[in-house]
Amino acid sequence: MTKAYFKLSQMVAAIETIKKKRLVNTQISVLGKIDDSLVEDNSISRSKQKEFKEFWRQLLGSPADFGFFFNPEIGTIFIVGSLVSTFLQDVEGTKLGAMSVGPYGILRGLGIEPEHASSHIKILGKGGFILIIRGYDQDLLKLEEALIPINKY
Repeated sequence: MTKAYFKLSQMVAAIETIKKKRLVNTQISVLGKIDDSLVEDNSISRSKQKEFKEFWRQLLGSPADFGFFFNPEIGTIFIVGSLVSTFLQDVEGTKLGAMSVGPYGILRGLGIEPEHASSHIKILGKGGFILIIRGYDQDLLKLEEALIPINKY
């Protein structure tokens, strides 16, 4: 299941909602575009990287994997959670997420419908966030219902 949010407050509310449900077998990943003002030469400073990592690790409440990559279509993106290795997978010297259609292709590979994947990527490109939740079908149905009110923020 995926959700896309324009605002950080929506993403935080969604993750807090998921945490309250205490679904043990649920995996969360978040993609977000780094504001261009924080990026120089397609990279982000070590101090800013540390701030991002700390914020997301505290929010997710566990030692989460974390990474950054530059996508020519979107800009500098961070990924946190269980799918970090997928987005940072090296393919002939380039990170999979860094390829021009990388994020879209990964979402499609996860079973996301083409129109949802496209709209999520557009929101990401405008500075939004993509929440990717993996788990058992019955757990995802519970979360789907619980996350509906967050879209109204």
